[in-house]
Amino acid sequence: MIKLHQFHSCWGIPNASSFCMKLETYLRMTKLPSLLRNYIANSVRKSTRAALHRQGIGRHSSEEIYQMGIKDLTALTTLLADNKFMLGDQPSSIDAAVYALLVNLMQVPTLSPINEFAKSQQNFIEYCTQMKSLYYQSA
Repeated sequence: MIKLHQFHSCWGIPNASSFCMKLETYLRMTKLPSLLRNYIANSVRKSTRAALHRQGIGRHSSEEIYQMGIKDLTALTTLLADNKFMLGDQPSSIDAAVYALLVNLMQVPTLSPINEFAKSQQNFIEYCTQMKSLYYQSA
């Protein structure tokens, strides 16, 4: 099995982005020999790590990255509090960005202290459920 992860450059959170999922699916569809599929996956992984180092997040330990992510999510859960949306009773463009981040964190197929923290926040769960029901009912 090929494991690819792309890292969000702002929050230091590993995520199974649509790019990585598309690449893995495509590699599986091509029925290339596993040696070649793994070579391609390793090349993407290596270039991603280099980009993370240039960006800065790749210079921190995993523990430091987890601490930064949890600190940011703590601020986000405090800002959301018991509001329906980030800025009150009506959704805004900020909610599109926050929902994308949270749903990706809470549904990612890997475990980390960051997504475990996100899943433990009742207001994140309610927020994501509400956003999904508003904008993704048929999905």
